[in-house]
Amino acid sequence: MLGPDFLSHGVLVILAGLRTAFLRIAQILIFASIALFGIEGYRELHDASAPARLIGTIERCGMEALEPWKKRTFRVEVKCDQVAAQKAQRPDLDFKVHQIQYGVVEFVTQAGVKTGAKTAAAPQGAKIGDTIAIAYDPDNPTDVRGHLTSVHLAFYGLPFCVGLPFLGLWRLLKPSRI
Repeated sequence: MLGPDFLSHGVLVILAGLRTAFLRIAQILIFASIALFGIEGYRELHDASAPARLIGTIERCGMEALEPWKKRTFRVEVKCDQVAAQKAQRPDLDFKVHQIQYGVVEFVTQAGVKTGAKTAAAPQGAKIGDTIAIAYDPDNPTDVRGHLTSVHLAFYGLPFCVGLPFLGLWRLLKPSRI
């Protein structure tokens, strides 16, 4: 017959396991957040800023399809007039197609060199001829990206914010409190 000591020991073992799991989850999420902030922070400090003039846009089509037998998603980006040819090459896949618009900018680097480059994404609401702020790699001025925005900060800070409650649960389940 199982006594109350056995049951309370079982509960203690389960709580100790939960405590360890909460600590590991918190550690992973908090360290991931710190790593992401570190990588982006380095890029932000290393990159140079410049005003750039939007001189054009490039329209491409992104295509995605699930390959269930490989348990992965097949992704490809093509010119929009090549979508039908891509679908013909892979008739076994059910593609979802979406448009991607890149901005083409012209700017002067810190070294005084006039440079043109494709941005990662066309800025929302910007028209051809508008001046926009960009960040670029001084060692490779064609590597243009936008500055760290509040959306990036929220995305990179999310693991930290999710990890804190797990750290709190770990502290709450200390053996002295059980």
